[in-house]
Amino acid sequence: MTTYLLSGVVSGPSGFLNGASVTAYDESLFTNAPAAGDAPPAAAVLGTNAFNTDANGQVVLSGTEYGGNGQWQIQVGSNHGYYIGVLYPVGSTTAQYYWSYDDSLIQSRGLQGYQGSQGNDGTQGSQGNIGDPGIYESNDGVPPMDTNILWLDETATASPPNATELQGYPVSATAPTEGQVLVFTSGVWTPTTL
Repeated sequence: MTTYLLSGVVSGPSGFLNGASVTAYDESLFTNAPAAGDAPPAAAVLGTNAFNTDANGQVVLSGTEYGGNGQWQIQVGSNHGYYIGVLYPVGSTTAQYYWSYDDSLIQSRGLQGYQGSQGNDGTQGSQGNIGDPGIYESNDGVPPMDTNILWLDETATASPPNATELQGYPVSATAPTEGQVLVFTSGVWTPTTL
C-alpha cells in the first residue's frame, strides 16, 4: 500500500506547542471547512479516512521527536487534501479542536525549469604514482642502476639488439622458438616449452 507523509508545526499565542494531539482527516469527510471548536466528523474511521500515527505506527503528539518544538508527522493512505485537527490541551475539560487545511499532496506543480549553467571546474587532484620505468636503451653497454627494468643493450652485436637482462638477471643467448616462454632457472631466464 502506498503511503504519504504530512508534516507541520503546532503553535499558539505563546509559541510552539508540544503534546498536542494531531489527526489528519480526509477532506471528503467535510461539506464545509471546520472552524475552531468544531468536533471531528462522525464518519471518520482511523486508518481509512482519518490518520493519527507516524511512519513508525506511533500515535502523533506534537513535539521534538519530529525535529523541533511543536512539530508533527503523520502517515496517510492517499494523496488527497486533509484537514488537520489539533486537540489541545490534551486531557483537559477545556480541550478543543483547532483546524488547518493541508493540500501539499495535491498541489499542482508546473513544468520543470531549465537546467542551470555548468559550475566552475574543481581543483586539480594530486599527482598520481610514478609508472613503471619501461625499457632502458643503452648505447654504451652499461646496464641501468635500476634492476627492475628491461634493458636493451644497443652495443650488442645481434641484429636487431636483444635484451640481455630481465629484472637484473641474464637472459639466455639461445633464441626461443614458437610457443616457448621464459622460465627462470639457475639464475638465468631460459626459453622453455611448457
